This record gives sequence, structure tokens and C-alpha cells, in this order.
Amino acid sequence: MTRHDSEAGILRCRCLTPPGLAGLSVFRVEGREALAFLSARVDRPLPQTGQLRLMRLIHEGEWVDEVLVSQPTALTYEISTHGGLAVREAVCRLLRAGEPHQPEFDGGWGAQGKIAGEAMAALSAAWSLRGAEFFLALGSGTLDAWLLRLASDLNLQGRPSEVHRGLHDLLARANYGRAMAHGVSVLLLGAPNAGKSTLANRLLRRERSIVADEAGTTRDLVEEATSFLGYPFRLVDAAGLREASDSVEQEGVRRATAAAKDAGIRLFVVDGSQPEWKASIFESDRRDSGALAVLTKRDLPHRLSVDEVEMALGVPVVEISDGDEGGLARLRAQILYRSPFAQPQAPPILTPFLDSHVRQLEESLKHLERGNFSEARDSLLSLVASGNQNRGENEPHEKGLHQHR
Repeated sequence: MTRHDSEAGILRCRCLTPPGLAGLSVFRVEGREALAFLSARVDRPLPQTGQLRLMRLIHEGEWVDEVLVSQPTALTYEISTHGGLAVREAVCRLLRAGEPHQPEFDGGWGAQGKIAGEAMAALSAAWSLRGAEFFLALGSGTLDAWLLRLASDLNLQGRPSEVHRGLHDLLARANYGRAMAHGVSVLLLGAPNAGKSTLANRLLRRERSIVADEAGTTRDLVEEATSFLGYPFRLVDAAGLREASDSVEQEGVRRATAAAKDAGIRLFVVDGSQPEWKASIFESDRRDSGALAVLTKRDLPHRLSVDEVEMALGVPVVEISDGDEGGLARLRAQILYRSPFAQPQAPPILTPFLDSHVRQLEESLKHLERGNFSEARDSLLSLVASGNQNRGENEPHEKGLHQHR
């Protein structure tokens, strides 16, 4: 953000840390008026160039935070505050001199364009190694530069066929990018006491869902972010599918059934120690690439065979038993195989990852196919034009399940 312009120079206050959870936040104050502006908001003399000083930020006589202030250059100060949304908001208020707006994150990590800035913001919310690598690569600005090149080709003597192919290639990789941004949802479905919650806890490597002998313990969707082989997933444990007697469990069953329609991957959990089971409880379309059956409790006497379950459900079956890490490894590999991450990908630096990217690319392609080159170019340029990022699309904990098939 720009704080003040004058003949003497410019004062700019920026937040360099993307939105999200972090151990600290870094702000930059720069310009000819930086010394006077910041001196009025700290309790000690500011450091000289190359120095680092511990001091307190003060706003309207109140202590805001204890911070580290450095002076990288003669006209620039960097302030490292404690992390946390409350501290971040308070420092933003201080730097805006009471205005109800936050200094905007503008790609302060060296982002080279709007999409690069969005990638760096998403990096702060990434919970998997592959996701972090993906957004860090996109932060180089190569996708912004590629879109500008496509837009430049759409002049009066342009090459529409090459742009058409380029847009198709970008859209073909969009599912991969959106899966990196949101994680692929993996929904566990099955009868009560089939072992869904136990399986969820083992996949998460911690006790997230309550496990009990009493049927109907899980009554709502229990969602948790995790990673398989370094890729981001969202594991969702659901209520057991049966004819429920009370209204609370009925609502849980309804939510589980509704979630099955939007889940990226569905695991049909079947208790292998029980001979009586109903394939009909899995009402959603079972014969697609996003479904997999898990035959649990194989350490108990077998009452169901893999062939029987596979024939009834029409999907591949993975056997799991208590303490069987090999079975879990095979299950994770099968989940990954059914996700967008299994598809061969071009370098991530040319992969869109937000819904807004896809909408603009589709709009540009539509204009191009109609021969409206100018409108197609404008749609591409709007993707890389400066402006506020849509932070909501980068949030790691969106409500609902995301479909990535």
C-alpha cells in the first residue's frame, strides 16, 4: 500500500508475509519519510543500516508487540513481529494509522506477477511437501510470463492456433493444480463398526476419530488434512450407513450420503469378519475411477473374500488388518493412483491452481474460438494484472468437500 506521496519522496508500508498461520510476520516500511514515520511508533531509537534492534511497537500509548527492527538500506526498515492473526491485525492498524484496512500482501517474497503472488500466499497454507514445492516453483513468475506471451501472440498478425493449443494445455493441468491448492478429499463410507474410524486414525497416524464398540459413534463428518507420499489430501470420516432410529444419526447418514457425491475419492469400508453385509448401502455410482473398497479386520476369522466384495461392488479391493503396515502402504498407493497426482504433469511452473484461473482461461478460450482475439487477450491479461488476490481461494480449511477427478 502507499501511505503518502510528496515532493520529498514516497512512504510505503507493506506486509511481506502471506495470509495464514506463521511463526512470525514481516513488515517493510520504506521511503524518505520512513524514519520519522516509524520513530513515532516505537519506544527506542531505530537501528542504523546493517543493525538489528529489539524494541516495542506503540499505538495510541499502548504496547502492540515486541519486535525486531532492521535497516537493510538507508531508506528501508523491516519489522519482524510475532505470528498470529491478532498481532498481524494490530500491526496493520498501526501502519495504516488507524485506517480499517490491512497493508496488502503484494508478493513481497520476490513474486514476479499476480499469479506468482497468489502462489506465495498459498505456500503459507501448504501442508504437504509436494504442495510446498509446487507453490514455490510457481512463485518464480514463469506462468505469468507465459500468459503474457500468449496474450502478445493475439495481435493482428497473431498465431491463434498456438494460443489455442497453449490454453488447452493449461486447462488440462488445472485439476492437478487445484488438487494441490485444496487437497483431494478422501471419504470413508461403510456400515457402523466396519472399522472406518480406526482406518482413518491409522491413515492420519494419530487418534483423530473416536473409536468405540458402540455402533453410531461417528455422527458427523470428521475432516482432517494429511499427506500421502508427500501429496495433499483431506481425509473425511463419516457416519455409518444404516437405517438410523434417532434424528441426530439420521442427519449424520444424510450428510455422509450427500458428501459421497462430491468426494474426490470414496473408500467403501467393509468388515471382513462379518458374513452379513449389504452392497446396496453404497448408493453412489461405484463403477468409476474414484472408488475403492477396503476389506478390514483381516486379522480376524475371514467371513468375506476379496473376490466376493469385488464382484458385488465392482471396484478394486485392498485388504487391511490390525498392525498391517504393508496393507496401509498399498492403500495409500491406490489412493494416490486414483488422484490427479497420478497423471503425468508438465513442470508445475505452467499449472493454474485456482478456480479463478480456470474461469479466465475458459473465457479466453471461448473468445478465441469465436474469433474475438481482442477479448481473448483481455481475459489473459486480467489473470496477470495487479490487484487484490482472492484470499478465500487460498484458505486451507474451506467448508465442504472438493471434487478432483
